[in-house]
Amino acid sequence: MVDYKCEDVTHPETDLKIEVYAPQWYKRGHHDDVYSQKVIDSKLTDESDYFKPYIEHLIQELLAEHKIKKADLIIIIPRSGGTFSPTLEKLGNFLASKFGGTFDKIIRKKPSDRKNISSSTFSERLKKSEEEFALIRRVGPDEKTIWILDDQKTTGSTLLVCTQLLKKSRDCEVYCFALSINRNVELFGE
Repeated sequence: MVDYKCEDVTHPETDLKIEVYAPQWYKRGHHDDVYSQKVIDSKLTDESDYFKPYIEHLIQELLAEHKIKKADLIIIIPRSGGTFSPTLEKLGNFLASKFGGTFDKIIRKKPSDRKNISSSTFSERLKKSEEEFALIRRVGPDEKTIWILDDQKTTGSTLLVCTQLLKKSRDCEVYCFALSINRNVELFGE
């Protein structure tokens, strides 16, 4: 059994609830924590080779425990500016080749004036995410199970909004993954 991490996030208005799975906690300010530093590095450089064994083991354990189903579609979350992390792109392709399913970038991030979002509350982040994210295309009829991969779950607002978009497009099951879960939620005032 892997010691994976899991946190629930619930939309305060719609009651949509998601579970976010990750191999590790993100430890802010722990300069000796290689894993957390690699999460930060992965935003700009390709760190996929470092994360492949962690993500692969996490997925294998969750499948073995019947907590998730195999994906028909694997997607990643765009970063600020609407581009995609090279790490997440390679991990999306890796997961598709290893576990089946199709990798596609169907979530779009609209340009925004996102300023100092790191100090925003969960509600503020959720509202901003609802304004910023959209689907490029509808979920297809054969895409009944979707895996979403993000670099880091902080409040969960991004994953929650993207799950909501996918479910509005088509009745589907969505499983959320992140490279890490940020335990510093007390910073967000909620």
